[in-house]
Amino acid sequence: MEARSKLKRDKKGTVKTRIGDAVILLAGLGVLVLLLRSVYRFALPLIQ
Repeated sequence: MEARSKLKRDKKGTVKTRIGDAVILLAGLGVLVLLLRSVYRFALPLIQ
């Protein structure tokens, strides 16, 4: 919610903040994917 209020306040920095948010989201998704892959590799032998 804080990021949205900042976007409304300064219109000059909207593009930069949006790019920053996108980068943070992509990084978070990458970390999640890596975690899921490691969990999946660890769980497969246990399931089978």
